Amino acid sequence: MSRRRHSGTSSKIQKLDKILPTYLDMSGFLDQKVRTDWSTIEAYRDKMDNPFDVQYVDGIAQQTTGSLDCGSFVTAYAEYLSDGL
Repeated sequence: MSRRRHSGTSSKIQKLDKILPTYLDMSGFLDQKVRTDWSTIEAYRDKMDNPFDVQYVDGIAQQTTGSLDCGSFVTAYAEYLSDGL
């Protein structure tokens, strides 16, 4: 990936880091009280006892205990995920 494209991707992710929480709050999404019934979703039926595959990764950014500023870590994680796309 070129340095220029990487910089552009990072800029877009940083914008989403600001926009997404605002959108979720303003749309009322975070106020919804409806819970997902995972047993009704085909892809999860066989995973009800162990619904998530966990991968432990060394060397990634971690938030310090007691810190409430998650923005930079969400951005770093989104960038990490986008590198694989």
